[in-house]
Amino acid sequence: KCSVAPDAASEKRWRLDAHVDRTPYHRMKNAVETFETEGPLYFPEICRLIADDSIDAEARRQLNSLGQPVRDMYDFALATSQRNGLNASQIEAVHSALLHRLSLISGPPGTGKTTVATVILELLHRSRLVTLATATTHMAVDNMALRYPHADQVVRFGNMGKMDPQIISRSTTHLAVQAEGPGVNTKARKRRRKFETGLLENRDLIKFGTAVASGGFDLRAQAVLLDEASQILEP
Repeated sequence: KCSVAPDAASEKRWRLDAHVDRTPYHRMKNAVETFETEGPLYFPEICRLIADDSIDAEARRQLNSLGQPVRDMYDFALATSQRNGLNASQIEAVHSALLHRLSLISGPPGTGKTTVATVILELLHRSRLVTLATATTHMAVDNMALRYPHADQVVRFGNMGKMDPQIISRSTTHLAVQAEGPGVNTKARKRRRKFETGLLENRDLIKFGTAVASGGFDLRAQAVLLDEASQILEP
């Protein structure tokens, strides 16, 4: 039941429309149907993650066959995790991310998922993998970037107007203007674009940007960390 409307509102005629946007539903439905028919062929890691509870045990059995560099990274991951105060389940999540092509880390709010993410990013950087840290919102991306302990390894791309003011100094646009100047002529813009491209190709920098913005760049990432993945409602 509706409460009595204020006098000013009752003097006007109001209409309430019930509208359903079917586009997201059809996109999700098509994605599920595609995954059902083509998943085992094109997305085997996702299928195993969903269906196979023994994947962690299998990865552990394979650890000794992966070679000394991987074992060294495993030991370094343990030391880094302990230095950051991670508990046993968080350390397990870090190890899972290092051992598998695909890992899903879940937990209620306040359980340290972002802390785990920053540790994983630190380890990926040590491995010199071209790394992308992304999320659906600017707030989530900036939260990861600001929590990352080595600011000089961060580069933020995308719409600078929507970034947290604290991260703008690490944006590709800001760094390009600092390096190439703020000129507005064609040559100046080309120099800045070339400089920004160089930043995104530099494997010594971790790229932070939204999922939408990531689609506009040829990042060729070897490792991707997607924060707040459950908020993605469409494929």
